[in-house]
Amino acid sequence: MADNTSNSNNAFIYFIVGALVAIVVAFGVYYFSGIGGPADDGADFSISVTEDGIAVDGD
Repeated sequence: MADNTSNSNNAFIYFIVGALVAIVVAFGVYYFSGIGGPADDGADFSISVTEDGIAVDGD
């Protein structure tokens, strides 16, 4: 009688490899799409420090 343990071992390996590929793809989308980076809401705001003091410009 044949033992089919190699089929279940292959399924587990395929699951692990698939999970790793999914993680790499998700990280690539996260990294290259800029999700989680600084928000750019279009506000013009600058602070400058000189010898004369601090200047705040909020347009």
